[in-house]
Amino acid sequence: MDGYATCISGVPILVDGDYIEARLELAAESNECFGMGQYCLGEGSVVLARYDERYAMLGRSSASLEAVATSPYYPGYGYSFEGSRFWRDTALPQSYYISVHNTYLQPAQVIPEITAAFQTWEDDPASYFDVTYAGQNDNLHRNQFDGINVVTWEPIDGVGGTLAYSYTRLDVGTGRMVECDIALDCDEIWGIGLGTVYDVQNIVAHEVGHFAGLDDLYDTTYDDDLMTMYKHSEKNQISKRTIEWGDKAGLRFAYNYHRSAATSIGSYQAGAGNDIGDVDGITGKDMLCAWADNPSGDNYIYYRLGKQISTTTGAVSSWTGTSKWSTSIGSYTQGMGVALAYIDADGIIDLVFGWMDNPSGSNTMKYVIGWDLSTSGVPASWSSTKTMPIDGVTWDSTGMDIKVVNCVGTARPDLVVFWGDVATSDWDSMRFRIGKDMDTSGNVGSASWTSVTIFTTNYNTQGCGVCIGNFDLTGTKDIMFAVMEYHTGTSGENKVTYKVGWNIDTNGIPTGWTGWSSGPVGWLGTETDGLGVACANINGLASEEIIYFWVDDPSSVGNSCYYRMEWEGRVAYSHP
Repeated sequence: MDGYATCISGVPILVDGDYIEARLELAAESNECFGMGQYCLGEGSVVLARYDERYAMLGRSSASLEAVATSPYYPGYGYSFEGSRFWRDTALPQSYYISVHNTYLQPAQVIPEITAAFQTWEDDPASYFDVTYAGQNDNLHRNQFDGINVVTWEPIDGVGGTLAYSYTRLDVGTGRMVECDIALDCDEIWGIGLGTVYDVQNIVAHEVGHFAGLDDLYDTTYDDDLMTMYKHSEKNQISKRTIEWGDKAGLRFAYNYHRSAATSIGSYQAGAGNDIGDVDGITGKDMLCAWADNPSGDNYIYYRLGKQISTTTGAVSSWTGTSKWSTSIGSYTQGMGVALAYIDADGIIDLVFGWMDNPSGSNTMKYVIGWDLSTSGVPASWSSTKTMPIDGVTWDSTGMDIKVVNCVGTARPDLVVFWGDVATSDWDSMRFRIGKDMDTSGNVGSASWTSVTIFTTNYNTQGCGVCIGNFDLTGTKDIMFAVMEYHTGTSGENKVTYKVGWNIDTNGIPTGWTGWSSGPVGWLGTETDGLGVACANINGLASEEIIYFWVDDPSSVGNSCYYRMEWEGRVAYSHP
């Protein structure tokens, strides 16, 4: 079969609840694959299809001696997902049963091993993935349409093939999981611990990753083969009993906490931003968050410092009180951003606020520097307000952010500015430029600015953010742009999408670009009054973490600020 085929027939007539089984098999000596959607089905793979007005079924071969399925992912992430295939928040905790009717092992042997495998994933402190062991029930069999999750043994493909299989049922409307059964091949040699057996806990821990929604990994170049979700398992192996950094990052991507940064900040904001640095002088990272208040009359910037971001949970340990910069930023503002940097070379970190002024006529981007932050994040003094060039700035903007970081390789930091332009036709466009070599007074020469780079989008936006890091671990700075995609009316919640420019050259221009990709998942609200993004190495591993910060604008109560962390970068190694 060299491609896809469609057959249309009036029979059989299927009604809700009926199902069919479709089997695509290859000869044992063949190493070709049949393409089906985004999955590649190898020897002995089975796809079940059921006519159902709401649900779809997905079977995933797993823990095999050889790769039997592939799904597209970027090597080096440490994890892989397809769409929104994980449990809804309201569906947790998920209960599961264990059935040992088809194995020679005793319940007292295997039940503690299986529950320990689930507990390994549940114990991750930075995610809210939650399961409950419902008990032993040997009357249950793998049946992905009964609404019951079960771990059981059954024949799959004989000795030496697939060790285990996860059968997942999805809600077609949302793509979320509604059921998952795990089957271990009863023809294999199972046991506990090392030896000439497949360790039950080792294999089940991998399958629980599928139960949580993660896909298999296939690459051996970027340490994917060290992860519990790596596709290959073998006898005399117990290394997958614990989950590794990539497994944790994947779990946290799907089941991440949205943490509060500030509540009851007013009913109207005109932008928000964040950045990460060592402000309080204690080992560890701090996060400064700010927002532009937008009442009737003059607008002002408010800010607070979150101290000591936890290296294990991503939560801020404590917050200072909220401070206010006492100078008005005008009556109409359309975005603001935050940067932390060492600008005046005195060894004390400084603060930069940038904002989009929206007077009558063309908008203007401005910034101010707060010199020498105290350990509570309050500047000792402020600079005068400075104005950026107006090239590429129009009459109406959808957000703005800044960062101050050395990204072109000279001795001085650079001022990076990113902003959105309101659509004149269908969709908003995004723009950025870099002011190279900021001097110790915080000035950027007019001749030092790069030209404006413009991106198109496929949506309207409610805020944008920018951060600079070494996402591909090559040693050259990369730039990440994030926007809050806005869905009007009842078409759904807002979501973050991002774009990455790889390896910024000495002229301030990335040498390559990604397309726009989906960012964090979960509820971000339907109305947003600002977005910021920052990156830093929080947990000491190779990749940097990314922290999103936004102002939620619900209709019934005052606005609040939230943040969430994406562990291990979420964009690492994703360029061609």
